[in-house]
Parts: sequence; C-alpha cells; structure tokens
Amino acid sequence: MTEKTESAVEVRPGDPGGFSSRAWVSANAIGLGLTYGLFALLGDLAEYGLGVAHDSLVRNLALLVAVIVGASTFVFLRQRVLASQVTNPRAVAVAAAAGLALGLIVGFAVGGPPIDFVLGAIALGTIGGTFQWRALRDRVEHPGGLLASSIGGWVLAGIAGGAVAFTGDALHRLFGAPEDGTAMGTVFFMFILTLIGVVGGTVGGWIEGTALRRRLGPAR
Repeated sequence: MTEKTESAVEVRPGDPGGFSSRAWVSANAIGLGLTYGLFALLGDLAEYGLGVAHDSLVRNLALLVAVIVGASTFVFLRQRVLASQVTNPRAVAVAAAAGLALGLIVGFAVGGPPIDFVLGAIALGTIGGTFQWRALRDRVEHPGGLLASSIGGWVLAGIAGGAVAFTGDALHRLFGAPEDGTAMGTVFFMFILTLIGVVGGTVGGWIEGTALRRRLGPAR
C-alpha cells in the first residue's frame, strides 16, 4: 500500500517535471487538426491531381498514408508533453492509427460524412488514451477515473467535431461555394476538416488534460 502511494505522488505539484494542461490541449488540437487536414490534402491530391477515381486503390493508399502520419504525429505530440512521466512504445502510434482507420471506415459505412470523421476522432483519442493510461496506471491515484475521463472526453470531442461539420454548408457559402476539384475546393476541404480536428482535439484534450493534471501535478 505504501509503495503504491509513493509511486502515485512521484511527480509533485510544482516540480519541473509536472504536467502542463495547456501544452496537452495544444498537442491534441494540433495533432488531430493536422491528421484531418492531411487526410483532406492527400485525398484531393490523389483524386484531382492524379486523376484517379474517388474509391480507387491509389486514393485509398494516399488516405492510409495520411492516417499513419497524422496519428503518429498525434501520439508523438502527446508523448512530448508526458516525456518526464512515461515513454510510449511504438505500438501506441500503430494502435492509434488503426483506431482512426477503423473509426473512419465504420463511420463511412454507417452514415458517411461527417459520421466517419466523428467516429475517427473518438477512436483515435480513446485508443491512444487507453494505451497512454496503461503506461500510467501504476503511477497515479484512481487510474480508473483517468480512463473514464479520457474515454468520456473523446466521445464529447467527436460530438463537438460533428457539430462543426454540420456548419459546413454555411462555411462553404462563406468561402464563395468553391467547387470540388479546384484549388479553392481543396483549400476549403482542408479548412473544414482541420477545423473539425482542432475543435475535437481541444475538447478531448481539455477534459483528458484536466484529469491528468489532477494526478500528475501542474508544471512550473
């Protein structure tokens, strides 16, 4: 009992190695925004730049690259904030990328856009958060509460991202209704997907970060 208590308070509030919730929110917002923005960019470059079909193997491979690079960056940015607490194995990035891909595929099959991006955010955050929790669970108090906060936060992140997606028509008109296949069409697609990612990452990161900060202590 004593050993577990000492482990849980290994990082004390005010220590240089404490946790910065602001940096955590930024890492999640940038990571998820970059992931979705890259998804839009590579998808459009393949479809309109190379002239391949929307559901072609080439375009799907381009999207897979976006998922892998984006999810890996998402996990890397989160890991930088937690560098003094735990070192993530590469399996975390692989699992996060697989979760994002699964969420996008299931969401597309169930309802298409924006459900795919909503479920993608939920899957990416919850799976990445679960693997992060596994690395931290023996070092923090009430690890079950941390896991619940992480999952709940990313479910709400998906909902927030979905709310942004439903403003797409109004934003499209604000951009002058650019057509698909044009440079402005790609810019708008990147903008709306990046915005979904940034909003979702901010919401999920804030809720999850609040739970982490209680357990790891604030950074000085």
